[in-house]
Amino acid sequence: MGMLEASHRLPSSVRGAHAGPNARFAAGSPERPNPGVWRLWSHGSATYLAARRLATDPTLLAAISDVAHHSWRASAVGVYRLWRDAGFAVGALLAGLVADLAGLEAAVWVVAALTAASGLVVAVRMYETHRPMGQS
Repeated sequence: MGMLEASHRLPSSVRGAHAGPNARFAAGSPERPNPGVWRLWSHGSATYLAARRLATDPTLLAAISDVAHHSWRASAVGVYRLWRDAGFAVGALLAGLVADLAGLEAAVWVVAALTAASGLVVAVRMYETHRPMGQS
């Protein structure tokens, strides 16, 4: 089942009131999603993702800068950004491939598992650089 075929799971206000479960959206099709609701939903999602990234990126960059020696700090931040940005592209391709092969729910579980695995790697490999008060 492809991504557009999974669209029958969207609420009727988003996919259009008369779109059947097997509707595929094409340009000029009367079964297109309701433009106003779709625009509101997509803009709201994009705003949420941008706000979340604005809140987390400085913290993650500070953590990388904290553990990197000053002589190779810029390279460490560059490598972090390379892998972060590559993850967006590879993650989208992987999620789309899994969704096409095994369904949308499986794609969400794969993304959740990869996110949990990356968190575990950070928890095991990174160390605290902040010294408690009173210690030098």
